[in-house]
Amino acid sequence: MSFTVNIKNTTPIVTKQDINRKFMYRYFASKANQVNATVYEITRRDYEKYLDNPFVVLGHLKWVIDGKLKDTKMDIYTGNSKNDRGLESIVIPGVLTQNKASVMFLSKKIPAIKNLLRKYDQFYVGDRESQMEEPVLVGTPEPPTGGASTDTASESPSVPTWTNIALDTFTDTNGVAVESHTPDSGFTGWVQPTSGGTIQIQGNRARQTTAPFGGRRHFVTTSDIVYDNFKFYADLFAPTTVAAGEIGIVFRNNGGYTNSTVAGNNIDGIELATAGGVVDAGESTTVTLALRAHENGVQGANFWSESAVNIPNFLTAGARFEVTVSGDQVDVIISPAGGGTAYFTQTGITIPSPVFNDSGHAKFGLRYGSGTQAREYDNFTIQTLI
Repeated sequence: MSFTVNIKNTTPIVTKQDINRKFMYRYFASKANQVNATVYEITRRDYEKYLDNPFVVLGHLKWVIDGKLKDTKMDIYTGNSKNDRGLESIVIPGVLTQNKASVMFLSKKIPAIKNLLRKYDQFYVGDRESQMEEPVLVGTPEPPTGGASTDTASESPSVPTWTNIALDTFTDTNGVAVESHTPDSGFTGWVQPTSGGTIQIQGNRARQTTAPFGGRRHFVTTSDIVYDNFKFYADLFAPTTVAAGEIGIVFRNNGGYTNSTVAGNNIDGIELATAGGVVDAGESTTVTLALRAHENGVQGANFWSESAVNIPNFLTAGARFEVTVSGDQVDVIISPAGGGTAYFTQTGITIPSPVFNDSGHAKFGLRYGSGTQAREYDNFTIQTLI
């Protein structure tokens, strides 16, 4: 029996209600009848939608976000303890212990959840209410003098931060082809298109050294990098002439890397790139930026464009092209190569088709044009909130 279930992965948002009650509910799904099926985090609405679907395995848990991170040992005055001080020691489970226990319990139903939820302080907001330092009294007797409690939790709050999941600084010997180069971390390598010109390591950057045949090309990661919420950027260095000066980055790609202007190559993906040439006017470089979708080998019209983005010294100093993607929402930032104060920011752009927001569109890459100009790329980085 064949079936298709398109489960949309999401990252939960910590609400004010969650913070006030000190925990949140998290929902998960995986496809039934599949060995090593991917586990997706889903919304409560999708959880309820799949409740009667026999092809989906569901689970949920309570995730603690507030309190002591580590277990706390505390003396409790009971008045009837076997010792003469009437104190008994108990251990109060911390956030890490509670969340680990929830994951272990859910793993009986969804074993792979242990691989997905390995950071037990994810979304932790801190210990906003200090624990009592004196023994807890039960009844009315006065506590004995000299009794002291032990509070072992001294760890500062952990706030979710952007963490690298893939990186390539293109550090290698000059002349090494990019497809023979080993990235720093997170993926196994690069694939170049047939008749796609030559991309080589030069000066610890990836440089286009010969022209491709037939138009725009992408070179992309060989590995899938499956995250729904991510930040992706690279430092780009434009060609030194106007003609065929297009350059950019590619994401939510299904692995296509052949000529993106020819139908039938089954390329699905999104690119952020300069549209047309790069125009130099002294110290100021004005570019037209565009987000466009490629579907079934055909480049679609721009679903977002900005025709007057000023990038100081682009031709000599480069620029960082960056996108932050959450579901079908994209933010665009252009800043100095290497990072710094943004030259340009645009938020809340919507990807036009949901087809790109799935696990089949999990490759990233860099985009170049048909000319022979020496486009260069550096500091290829993908991050997620952990």
